[in-house]
Amino acid sequence: MRRAYVIAGLAGLFLFVASAARGQSTAREEFEVATVRPFLPNPDGSWSVRTEGGPGTSDPNRIRFVNPTLKTLLAAAYDVGFRMISGPAWLDSERWTIEANIRPGATKEQVNQMLQSLLLDRFKITLHRETKIVALYKLTVAKKGPKLKEFAENAPGPADGKLSTVEKDGFVRIRPSPLPLMFDARGISHAWGAGETVVDLVNYLSSVLKTPVVDATRLTGRYDYNLEFSESPNAAPDNLDSAPDFITAVRDQLGLKLASMKGPVDLLVIDHIEKTPIEN
Repeated sequence: MRRAYVIAGLAGLFLFVASAARGQSTAREEFEVATVRPFLPNPDGSWSVRTEGGPGTSDPNRIRFVNPTLKTLLAAAYDVGFRMISGPAWLDSERWTIEANIRPGATKEQVNQMLQSLLLDRFKITLHRETKIVALYKLTVAKKGPKLKEFAENAPGPADGKLSTVEKDGFVRIRPSPLPLMFDARGISHAWGAGETVVDLVNYLSSVLKTPVVDATRLTGRYDYNLEFSESPNAAPDNLDSAPDFITAVRDQLGLKLASMKGPVDLLVIDHIEKTPIEN
């Protein structure tokens, strides 16, 4: 699934900014101009979550975040998984549109830092870093190696925007879709990603498993993938009309292994945040 919540192109340097250190950095990065507004759906009620512009695109000096939650924005700004952020429940429900000007020549890492500054200032956020031992999944490369495909910017997608058996068996890049998930007539779930980092993939895996996923793959590129799985716990592996469970599908189709364990995770803990941002 080309997940609607993914913020593309913001994989970069993790820079923790504690509340006690706000304003002390001599290299504080900020957007030149930025507006933060509550998200409004289209007149017909339709919506999607996307990022437009930024470094590496045809519009490098402007960036627009459309319809992300604050948790999505924080995950992108600090380059962490959604499950690594602890805060009020409404971080997952309130949605925003952010438009900002970027100084010429800024890198993706610097845009990350600009987004951090914007969120800290507009929502009056204070936060700290905390390590906890929790139940989690560790993501590693399976014995036969990863089956992720290197991202190809100009690779063609299927004409109808959906997966077929032929396309799944012989890889085809799937273009972004506003649909959160696609099911076929058998009730099988189809998911895809295009040009995603492992951080993006880990966020998706965490959202499905509802548990933190820690990346231990050492994969650093951008990748395309297709994934087909059954959400039914009674899926029969010898039934041609069925599909494997999620963890088995990740192993067999992506070449990645998910192992359940307990271990330390670094959390971003929100100590204070205003529900309404200060005026633009």
